[in-house]
This record gives sequence, structure tokens and C-alpha cells, in this order.
Amino acid sequence: MAIEPYRHYAASEKQRLSDTVQHIEAVSDFSVRDVLDQLDMAHATYYRWQARAGRARLADTHTPRVRQSVSPTPKERAAVCDFARAHPLMGYKRLTWDMVDRDIGGITSWTSWTGTAAISSIGNCI
Repeated sequence: MAIEPYRHYAASEKQRLSDTVQHIEAVSDFSVRDVLDQLDMAHATYYRWQARAGRARLADTHTPRVRQSVSPTPKERAAVCDFARAHPLMGYKRLTWDMVDRDIGGITSWTSWTGTAAISSIGNCI
């Protein structure tokens, strides 16, 4: 029996594994470390789960990153295309920062990339 690396376990699975480790330690001559070694489970993971169980926070909390992006206006799209046509060898990040430096537009590189992608990429904009 082995623990799968890089797998997220549900809180119920973590609790069951923790209970199993404690039970084996109680009824045998194996130490917690021996049991964890047999399970191929990192000691730090087990003790982290134990600490989280003590705080009743065994479940993983995942906060997905959400990108908030405002679509560029037609005027901003035209400015990006015009600037890209004038500077065909620039990548989208350098293009964006050059536009900011020259006070042509105040859009982010992500907006520049998605904006030019929406126009059908910088290559087709030129």
C-alpha cells in the first residue's frame, strides 16, 4: 500500500489514513515513522494533517485565480494595432510597456495579449 504523490485527498480519506496509522501504532510494535515509511507517506504530510485535524480544518481549500480583464475599447484596439504595425518586431509585453511609456495607452500586457488575440493576433494585426 502506498500513498500517491501529488494527489489531493478528501478530508475523509485523510482522517481514515490518520486513524489507520494510529491504530497500527497502537496494536503493533511499529512506530508512527515505521508505518509512514511502509505507506511511502512523507512524515511532514502526516504531521501537517494531524495539526489541521486538531483545528478541524482537514479539508483542502483551493482558491482559484480569476483574471478580471476589461475588454479594450475599439479606440484602444486601434491604438494597439497601429502601434504593433509601427513596431513589428516587438513582443506583446514590450509593446505594452512601450505604449505605457509613450502614454499611448494604459492597458496591461494581458489585455494587450487578449486584445490583439481577439483581433486575430498581432501577426494578423500588422
